[in-house]
This record gives sequence, structure tokens and C-alpha cells, in this order.
Amino acid sequence: MERASDDEGSGALPDVVVSTLADPQRRACAVYGHRKTVAAALGVVAEVVEALGPGVLSDQRAPLEWVLWIPQDVERILAVLDRGLAASASVIDATRVFVDFAYGVSGDVSATSEDRGTDAGAVVRSADAALSLALETQRRMAIAQTDTYARLEESLDLAVRLTTSSGMDFQQFYQPIVRMADGVTVGFESLLRWITADGVLLPGDFLAVAEHTSTIVPIGRNGVTQAVRALRDSIEPRYGPDAFVSINLSRQQLVDDTIVDHVVAEIDRYGVGPGQIWIEVQENEVIGFDTDAQRAVERLHDSGCTISIDDLGSGFSALRYVRDLPVDVLKVDRALISAMPDSPSDRAVVRAICEMAQTMDIATVAEGVELSIDFSGVEELGFQYAQGIYFGAPAPFAPRD
Repeated sequence: MERASDDEGSGALPDVVVSTLADPQRRACAVYGHRKTVAAALGVVAEVVEALGPGVLSDQRAPLEWVLWIPQDVERILAVLDRGLAASASVIDATRVFVDFAYGVSGDVSATSEDRGTDAGAVVRSADAALSLALETQRRMAIAQTDTYARLEESLDLAVRLTTSSGMDFQQFYQPIVRMADGVTVGFESLLRWITADGVLLPGDFLAVAEHTSTIVPIGRNGVTQAVRALRDSIEPRYGPDAFVSINLSRQQLVDDTIVDHVVAEIDRYGVGPGQIWIEVQENEVIGFDTDAQRAVERLHDSGCTISIDDLGSGFSALRYVRDLPVDVLKVDRALISAMPDSPSDRAVVRAICEMAQTMDIATVAEGVELSIDFSGVEELGFQYAQGIYFGAPAPFAPRD
């Protein structure tokens, strides 16, 4: 059916615009072939359009991609879409073809067309942004909110800036890690910073986009080099030959098949001990059993590196990681540490972690120690190490005593 162009700037708008993609993971195409998959998807969309009733316009923008323009009651539309675009099997040339769909719904579904304005292209882009959100979060459906399109636009702009930036734009800042027994600085965590014309950006500002675009791989490799060089040139001369540097590696970095060789090569290049390199894996990173990421962690451990689970308590994988990975150090999340003075339950959780670690001969680090009351609680529970602004803020170079 005909409908207004995506780029048309005015005209009466339907109540809802839906952007939908069939076989988003291309599983059906791989198994049944492209022709049968498209035929099955066409049948499903035709049934949905028929179920929605008169006034629905359907535009096939690509073999497995449609935009639906629907001038009807929103709640009924969502119910029909939920049933009609559910994963289903169709018979094509005597073959049962399984096809699933992902779709995005435009704008604020509680708003009228007057509230949303009259820009048809903007409404379609809003639906596309919702579809992108559904795919990113591995859901069947997402409804665009007022900021969905703007956030997508911002992330793409950030991706452009990441891909055109220089390796020198990314620097490691170093935060001291202190031995609780005597208060001596024994190592540093290397923390990534992006130096831009607008200021210094923290990982939370760009890391998700860097991982999504895979720019984290070269950025991370450069970070490894910087950290190992800093250990030799700045940390060892000031804090002794046993001092260490801790390096964060995400799951995506760990599945890079060159990362282990790169870490080992930099250790050899700068002549430091492998045990002086702590490899931090965040608890909320999903590292499955018998995966490339797990094998990378095991190879790094076999190479002599110290393996640390970072932000313990921020996710749900701690016990599995302790069981399945060669863990040497547990770093307890700052949220648990800061909550201990006022929360007996959080304190009990931290105490249990410390007791488990002691039983398993695993070292413990308290993160986010900011106040003297935090220090006292950490000391009482028997942590071996601690870090936080109580001891020193992250800085571009390891500070001198």
C-alpha cells in the first residue's frame, strides 16, 4: 500500500507507527534460506495488517523490514502486535519455517497526534529508534520515549568521535591501592579517561558505545601498554619492586584473540613480573563457562597474572566466578562499602564475602573508601587492601610519596 514518505514534513499522522524487522538474528535465513524466510515473514505481516483492520498502511522498506501506519486505538494495536508478531512457524514449499520479529513503536503511546506534532519523518525515526532499542536490549518490542531518538543520535555521534579519535586521546589515571595492615601504598588501579576538547570523560560516558562499536579493543590494548609502562617507569621506582598495577578488561576485550599475547608481550617488553599485573574482570560482565573469555582469563592466570573480580556485589555472578575462574582477588563494590555504616544487612553481606575469601585464600580489596567511618568498617572486617579518595584520587601519573 502507498503511504507518505518517511521524509515528508507535514500531514495528518496515524495514532501509531511501528517499525518491524523479521528474523533479526538471521537464524531463519541461515537455516531455511532467504527466499523462504521472506515469504514466511510476508505472510505474517499480511495477517497482522488484516487483523488490525481498515486504514492500516504497510510499507516494505527492505525484504525483511516493514513500517506500519495504524490509525487506531493504541491498546488494541499493542495487543494485536503482541499476538501477531509473536514467533511463529509457516509452511513454505512443504517446509515449516520459524520466523521471529522485533519491533519498535513510535513516540509516547499515550499522546495524541497533536501532542507529537505533524512531522511524519520524525515519527518514523522515533519508531526506528525504538526498534534499535529493542534489538540492543534483546527484547521483542520497545516503545520510544521522549528521549529515545535523542539518545540514539547522541550515541552515534559519540561513535563517530570514538572512531576518529587518536590513541593519545585516551589516558590512564592511577588510583592508589593501600595495604590495610600498615597503610602503605602497594599498587595502583589504572582507570581509563578520554581527554576531549570539552574536558575529561569518564568510562561511564563512553564505554558502552566503545564496546558496542568494538573501538574498545584498540583503546584497551593501548591502555594495557600505558599501564605496564607506568608500572616500570613510575610505580616500581617509587613503591618498590613488588608494587603492582591493576588493569580492567571487559568481556569484549577478553574475547579478542590477541589480548593475552599482547599482555604477555608488554610484560616481557617492560621487564616486569607477571604477578605485578592484576587483571580485573567486572562481576556484571557475563563470562560463560568454556568460552573464549574464560579461556583468556585462564591463560592470563597461567601466564602468572593476578586475576581479580571487580565491583563484587554489583551483579549476580560472584559465586560462579569464584568457582569457575582462577580468582586471586575479590574487590568489593563501593556501593556495599559506603552502605555498611547505616545498613546491617549490607555489612553482613560484606562480612560473608570476607569470610568466604579468607577460607579460599583469596585477597580482598574494599573499593570506594571515602570517609574515616568507611576506613574503620573495612579495617574491622579484615580487608587486606583498600582504595578510594580517602587514600587518593585518580591522577594521570602515580604520585610520589
